[in-house]
Amino acid sequence: MGDKGYNDVDMLDEGLDEKPTKNSRPFQDDTASKKRQKTGIDHASQQPHSNDATTNDATSKMIPGCHIYPPIREHMGTIIFLHDQNTTTEACSRSFFQRSKDAGCDLRWALPNHQWIFSTSGRRDPSWFDQQQPLAGDSAKEPPAETQAHRAGVCASLGDLFHIIDAQANAVGSHNVALVGMGQGAAVAAVAFLTGWHAVDCFVGMAGWLPCQAQVDQLICDSKDVVEAQRRMRDFFPPPEECDMPSWFGSLGKSVLLVECADDEVVPHARSTGLYQVLLDMSMQVQRHVYNMGGHEGVTESRAMEEVARFLIQWDMEHNS
Repeated sequence: MGDKGYNDVDMLDEGLDEKPTKNSRPFQDDTASKKRQKTGIDHASQQPHSNDATTNDATSKMIPGCHIYPPIREHMGTIIFLHDQNTTTEACSRSFFQRSKDAGCDLRWALPNHQWIFSTSGRRDPSWFDQQQPLAGDSAKEPPAETQAHRAGVCASLGDLFHIIDAQANAVGSHNVALVGMGQGAAVAAVAFLTGWHAVDCFVGMAGWLPCQAQVDQLICDSKDVVEAQRRMRDFFPPPEECDMPSWFGSLGKSVLLVECADDEVVPHARSTGLYQVLLDMSMQVQRHVYNMGGHEGVTESRAMEEVARFLIQWDMEHNS
């Protein structure tokens, strides 16, 4: 199926429980300086913007439960965050922004022209979203019943997500929309990104995995090129019938970041590696950061959050420079 995407893997020996040093925060230096030149915002001199979300938005009315943070300045892009199991949109959003500040970067000020939408990835199928059992270590050994449950759960969840993406793509263009997900949220976001219905440009997966990976691997193997593989994945993960989806096949997004911990007790490292390999098979450019220690929640600690912040800021600068 053609050449694989760019392979950029950073295997880090240390864990995530150490405090980051001053020199480990480059986006506070050169990147932040460039950002100030571009936006005219000086993070040191500006008062922090309120982190209170708003519900006065078409998306929140369309999809109950969304937590939305409006852009500080003109709306030029949107970042959609799908949270993991055992949390809420409000708790996730507050924790995410606080942890980004702890890592040295207030993402709302670093990306002042972006709207943030925090949404669940399983409202329509809570039995799938709230599953407590860790994933099987090998997707090929996943029981058929579990595979079918994952497929049904993802397809049901795609409806809400596609409504959000569609509204934001109409507002700012799909190339200015990024999908970020953690755990099960990353699983749904990965499927939405790979099927390419809206040609979203950017995907960040934190402790992510790919549902039904063994079946997806076979779909790709049976396809002559990326377009055919994309079509097969759309057939395998159909959105709910009420979604009016485009029939064209656009280019898939190219900006991808994966952050994970090798000792994740919820999402086995082999499953995260499977998602990484599928993205490469679909000719995407992937940056991957793997930490040996940290567990499932380690991807929200300082060093991992630094990578997420750096990546999103760089993605924004490349699109709006």
